[in-house]
Amino acid sequence: MLSVNLVGILSRASPIYGTISRGGNVLTGYIAVPTTADKEHYTGTYEVAASTSEDQVLPTRQKILADDITVQKVYFSRTINPSGGTTVYIG
Repeated sequence: MLSVNLVGILSRASPIYGTISRGGNVLTGYIAVPTTADKEHYTGTYEVAASTSEDQVLPTRQKILADDITVQKVYFSRTINPSGGTTVYIG
């Protein structure tokens, strides 16, 4: 097996096309390196409590996040009521 080390620097966010060859062995490929240099970092909250009265939108579209976003669970319980039905408590 032939082993070749490739070393270099990608200075812009564009794909590189090319062919690397040595003797009868040919490697043809495509490399695309995404860059985050032009992306805005998300600076908002990373933890939010679910709301029963309104939608909540965290403005994360096309932004770099440093962590996962956590949506806190909504309290939920149920009990049997005197009529034989189930009463559900949400929130």
